[in-house]
Amino acid sequence: MASPNAAQIARLTNAETDMVADTDVLGHIRRQNDKRNAQASAEGWEWWTSLSETLADRYSNVYQLEHSMAVSSYSDIHKEIYGVRPRGMGISDMTLSELDEAMEELTGQEGVYTT
Repeated sequence: MASPNAAQIARLTNAETDMVADTDVLGHIRRQNDKRNAQASAEGWEWWTSLSETLADRYSNVYQLEHSMAVSSYSDIHKEIYGVRPRGMGISDMTLSELDEAMEELTGQEGVYTT
């Protein structure tokens, strides 16, 4: 995924702008995995997954990684609800926060996708 285009940059939140500037994708993945592992341990989970560290090689910054995962999540949720993947909706052109809002609208739940 390319970095946000000019139209998207104008709509980024401060947190999203920070993600664009953060090029330590591997460090981000490790922090997210540590956070999930700690939660799983504290809550006694028996099974969970972690992000593959090899994903760090595919993205130039944290925003690209998170945006890619959010687009995939939106597509999965849309398919679960409507039986088909979204087409022609421009979800790739949405910002991360716009994708989060769209997922909340689809599911009626807050915080469906959070980093």
